[in-house]
Amino acid sequence: MKITNQFIILSFGLACLLCSCQSEKNSQPQEAPSLEIATKTTQEYVEDNTFIDVDVKCLAKDITSSISNNQTADAEQIAKAKAALYRFYSHVQLVDGIYKCDISKAADINVSDDVFKVLLANLDEMNAAITKAQKEGKSIEVKKIDQEYLNQLLK
Repeated sequence: MKITNQFIILSFGLACLLCSCQSEKNSQPQEAPSLEIATKTTQEYVEDNTFIDVDVKCLAKDITSSISNNQTADAEQIAKAKAALYRFYSHVQLVDGIYKCDISKAADINVSDDVFKVLLANLDEMNAAITKAQKEGKSIEVKKIDQEYLNQLLK
């Protein structure tokens, strides 16, 4: 079991889907250029520290629906979600094989309490999966959060 893939999947519940949806968005013809101009990129949300509140359940449904219907999900919501991931995981380190977050409240990264709770719960789930695999004697590779991972979120 590779934690790298599980980490990406568990991150925000849909980080892989978010990345793939963003790629699909970029490969589709641009029908509404004015919307594209108005939509901030993930990097812009990270850099300007705009407050982020994303309805995670709604976004997950939107992404799932858009994939099954060959459509694109809301690019702005995806950018916000990826920026929240970037901000959060910029404060996560691998310590003794477990992910530790060095922030304790949503305001530290300028996201809503709901988004922060989802991210913390997800981190706890990943750590539980790591601990369980280790107890079962499975050989796992737990990756450090590095700039390469964070940069993937900006795409």
